[in-house]
Amino acid sequence: MKSKQELSKLFENGDKPIQEDFWEWLNSYWHKDEKIDMSKIVGLENGLPNPNYIYAETDEDGKASLKSYLTKKILIKGGALSIPHYFAPDLKLTDLEIPVSVTSIGNYSFNNNLLESIKLSNNVASIGEGAFYSNKLNAIHIPEGINYIGASAFASNLLRSIKIPQSIKSIEAGSFSGNQLVSVEFPSGINNIGAYAFSGNQLPEVFLPENLMKIGANAFENNQLSIVSIPGTVIEIGQFAFRNNLMKEVTLASGLNKIGDYAFADNQLSSITFPDTVTEIGQYVFLNNPLKELVLPAGLTKIAANAFTNGELSQITIPHEVSEIGNNAFYNNQLSEIVLYDNLRSIGYNAFGMNKLTHLELPNVPLVIEEMAFAYNQLTSVVIPENVVLIKANAFVNNKLERVVLGEKTKYSSIAFDFTVEVIGGEMVA
Repeated sequence: MKSKQELSKLFENGDKPIQEDFWEWLNSYWHKDEKIDMSKIVGLENGLPNPNYIYAETDEDGKASLKSYLTKKILIKGGALSIPHYFAPDLKLTDLEIPVSVTSIGNYSFNNNLLESIKLSNNVASIGEGAFYSNKLNAIHIPEGINYIGASAFASNLLRSIKIPQSIKSIEAGSFSGNQLVSVEFPSGINNIGAYAFSGNQLPEVFLPENLMKIGANAFENNQLSIVSIPGTVIEIGQFAFRNNLMKEVTLASGLNKIGDYAFADNQLSSITFPDTVTEIGQYVFLNNPLKELVLPAGLTKIAANAFTNGELSQITIPHEVSEIGNNAFYNNQLSEIVLYDNLRSIGYNAFGMNKLTHLELPNVPLVIEEMAFAYNQLTSVVIPENVVLIKANAFVNNKLERVVLGEKTKYSSIAFDFTVEVIGGEMVA
C-alpha cells in the first residue's frame, strides 16, 4: 500500500496512480491520524440521525460540531396543497412550519421526530394515520374544519390536554394513545371512539357526549379514570374498553346491548346496575372488582366465563332467561345466597366455587352441573330435583353436606361429593 507521501510523488513525477491506491490509503490504519478525532465532535451523544454523510461545522476553537444539524427545521414553501405520505419521518426534526395553503397531511409524514409544537391552519381538512406519531408534542390546537384525524395520528407524544373539533365525527384507533392526557373535550357529534383511542394516558374522568354509539376495544384502558359518564345512545362497549382504571361506580344507560370481554376489569367498582337492554356480557367483564351489589339485566341469556370473578358479592339473582352460567363466572366472591330459574341448562366449571353458600335449591330442569361448580362453599343442604341430568366430578367437594338425595335418572360422578356424604338415589358413573 502506498503512503500519502508516495501518492504525492506519483503526481509530481507525472505518473497516474490507480483508484485502488487511494481506497487502500483512505481505509488504512496509517491514515487514521489524519481523520477527525470523534471524541472532539459535539452532538454525537445520541448517535447520528441517519446513515447519510454529515458535514460538521468547525467552531473558533477548531472543534467539529453537529449542533446545527441536530437542530433541524423544515420550511415548506407556501402554495403546497398537501404533504405526501412518509414525507419526513425519522429525521429528528425539532421545528416545522406548515403553510396555510396545506389542506391535507399524509400518513406517517412526520412520525418519529422531535417536534415539540406545530401550528395547523384552518385550511387543514385531514391528518393522516401516524402523521405525528412518536414526537414530543406537549400541546396542539386542532382547528375547526378538520374532518379526519387518522389512526395513531398523535399517539406517543406528551400531550396533556386536547380539544377535538366539532367537525370530527369519529375518533380513529389509537389517535391519542400513549400521551399524558388529563383532559379531553369531545365534540358533540361523534358517534364512534376507535380502539385504543385514549389508552395509556392519565385521564381522571371522561364525560362522553350524546350521539356516541360505540366505544372501541381498549379505548380508555390504562388511565386513572374514577368518573365515567356513558350516554344512553351507546349500544356497544368493546373489550378492555375501561380496563385497569380507578372506577368506583359507573352508570350504564338504557340502550346498551353488548359489553365486551374485560371491559371493566381491574377497577374498583363496588356496585353496578345494568339496563334491561343488555343481552350479552363478555368474559372477565368485571374481573378483579370489589363488587358488593349487582343487578343483572332481565334480558340476559348467558353469563360468560369469569364475568364476576374475584369480587365481594354476597347475593345474586340470576335472571329468568339465563340458560348458561360460564366457567368461574362467580368464583371467589362472598355469596351466601343465589336464586336460579327454570331456563337454566348448564352451570360451568367452578362457576360458584369459593363462596359462602349454605343452602342451594336447583331448578327442576334438565341441568348439567360441571366440575367444581359449587366446590369450596359451606353447603349444609342442597335440593337436587329429579330432572337434573348430570353432576360431574368434584362439583360439590369441600362443603358441609352429610346427605344428598338424587332422582333415579340423575347421573353423578363417583367423586362429585366428598367421600363422607351419603348419596341416596341417582346413577353413579365413572
